[in-house]
Amino acid sequence: MANACCFILFIALLSNCECARILSVFPSIGYSQFKLGERLIEELVAKGHDVTVISLFEPKNPENYTTITLKELKEMYNPGSGPELTQDVDLITDVKMVYEVGYYITEEILKHEKVQNLLKSDAKIDLVLMEHFFNEAHMGFAKHFDAHLVLLSSIGLCEWNYNLLGNSFLPSINSVSFLHQTNSMNFWERLKNTFVGLSINLYQDFVSYPKQQEYLDKYFLEKMDLKDLMYSAELMLLNSDPSVGDNFESNRATIEIGGFHIKEKPLPEQLQRFLDTAEEGVILFSLGSNVKSTDLSIEKIQDILNVFAALKQRVIWKFEDLDMIEVPNNIIVSKWVPQTDILAHRNMIVFITHGGILSTTESIFYGVPMIGIPLFGDQRMNVARSVKNGHTIHLPLRDLNAETLQTAIDEILNNPKYQANARKRSNILRDKPILPIELAMFWIEHVLRHDGIDYLRSTSLDLSWYQKYLLDVILFVVLISLSSLVLFIFTVKKIILRIYSQNNKTALTSHTNEKKKKKKKN
Repeated sequence: MANACCFILFIALLSNCECARILSVFPSIGYSQFKLGERLIEELVAKGHDVTVISLFEPKNPENYTTITLKELKEMYNPGSGPELTQDVDLITDVKMVYEVGYYITEEILKHEKVQNLLKSDAKIDLVLMEHFFNEAHMGFAKHFDAHLVLLSSIGLCEWNYNLLGNSFLPSINSVSFLHQTNSMNFWERLKNTFVGLSINLYQDFVSYPKQQEYLDKYFLEKMDLKDLMYSAELMLLNSDPSVGDNFESNRATIEIGGFHIKEKPLPEQLQRFLDTAEEGVILFSLGSNVKSTDLSIEKIQDILNVFAALKQRVIWKFEDLDMIEVPNNIIVSKWVPQTDILAHRNMIVFITHGGILSTTESIFYGVPMIGIPLFGDQRMNVARSVKNGHTIHLPLRDLNAETLQTAIDEILNNPKYQANARKRSNILRDKPILPIELAMFWIEHVLRHDGIDYLRSTSLDLSWYQKYLLDVILFVVLISLSSLVLFIFTVKKIILRIYSQNNKTALTSHTNEKKKKKKKN
């Protein structure tokens, strides 16, 4: 314990850093992703840094820093209403959707009048802190202001960001985030993973990156090369932790800070009383900030309501249309719920969730078993990992009905392994020598204190993809081996031919001599 305290004190002393001018770019349309950025911003401001924020959401305490809030972009974005939500999104639609969102937020932010005014100003920026989410052209802010670049990945290391800091992402041991599988794959899963991963890489190289280059050329005054920008980041903060997902190999410039956003607050009085008096426990149901429960089909909503109404447990349901259903006494429905603070309550027993990375991390942090209903994106991967770790039941949306939901709830409540595994993972996630938010602050300020951290730059960034995976070496060895084999075969063939020729010559000479002898004798 004493060693841990000394270590934390040591880190705290090292973290003293002069006030820096930081531009934070958190462009996500999803509020859950913005929460990650907001937590970092709050801590940076608390440490005395001068922070300017570009985002689509209004921060809670904007008086403490400068905001360039572009909430009208979020209100303008409308991908279409589509059919009722009856099953999770198919893979191709899923991949296309996230890239389209990336194109939208990248261009709309860059061309916005407020952002253009910032680019044309004489503002001085020391560091750009940016969420990387299919918005590579936003890295141009760092080049424009001659500032250091630190990236944040909201889901950890994955197929669209591993290359930025020179990490390796092998299809044999790293599952694509859009697939419902873990890093422990059988042959067919590895085959699918290889095909999907290669397809995404080709799409990035020939479609996505050229689009991002167009945005750079159009909205920045100076000429910038996207490939140079992409590999200019000095640090990447990963919203991941081995206790939440799979372990992976990464270099020292990628720092895991999973759980850094968790910060408990008091519950509203009504919710506090509802939870405190729940003798049989409480179940929380939420599909996150990007999907509404009201998007479910009427049949599924009614099935869910019937199951909840028959439970002896109490239920809190994030439901956006309060007039749409009749609510039984054991259920509270609300358009918004303080999810983290509810999960922290001692009477929480089950969390029915879409499986987003924040929801998954919070559930594990507080040791609450889950029923996962993944819909799109990394949710499939998160639920698959949670099932593998033994604290979650996967319930596909297409299979969701009264019977399957009741069965899943009964299994969670009656099988102690789910609670035990959730607590085990919680203990691992909490067992840290330093709080994740403090670790994030240390590394951001480390970049500032030392005017960059080139010493952590991966040498793999200097190699082409074929050099990185030794394809040139393998080709060289194969060619040398083939050449040696051909030379060996040619030499052996020449020797055999020479021996054969010599034998024929000897035989012919012998035959000739015999004929001469016979002729002379005759």
